[in-house]
Amino acid sequence: MNDESYQNGNIIIYGGSISVDSIDGLPAFPHLAVLNTSTWVWSIPDISLSNTPNPLTFHSAAFYKNYMVIAFGRIPSSGGFFNKDVYVLDTQKYVWIGVNNPVTTSQGSLSSPTTQTNNTQKLSNSSSNNGMLIGIGVVCGFMVIGIASLIGFLLFKRQRESHKSHKFQHMLS
Repeated sequence: MNDESYQNGNIIIYGGSISVDSIDGLPAFPHLAVLNTSTWVWSIPDISLSNTPNPLTFHSAAFYKNYMVIAFGRIPSSGGFFNKDVYVLDTQKYVWIGVNNPVTTSQGSLSSPTTQTNNTQKLSNSSSNNGMLIGIGVVCGFMVIGIASLIGFLLFKRQRESHKSHKFQHMLS
């Protein structure tokens, strides 16, 4: 295990879900747990609710100095919405640090965090629609390739049979 996998001898786990039959399950509780690798004792830090991120699954986390940076992932029990925010935890004080998470809209302009909250559902839905369109395009592309291959094979077979029958007639005469 390298130094970036744990912080000050502690392994810090954030998020996750309890799920039996679906991707989006119930958020795991507690949302943050710490394992002291010297004593092998788990603890749950007492953290202020200020700037606390949503419970997350399938997210990324990395350490930078005394900070754990958490990004992306899914928000459990939200209907499959994806998190587009970045969160920072001070691992010395166990305090969430507020990060301004502006969103770039399709026109390229930035929106405020308030607008971002209101637009989260719209952005997630448009991502789902884009994924569906890409999937339909891929399926249609495979169908076109398959039909073109079948037509090419049939034309080749017809030409080959025509060539054989012409050769056979030539041998008879």
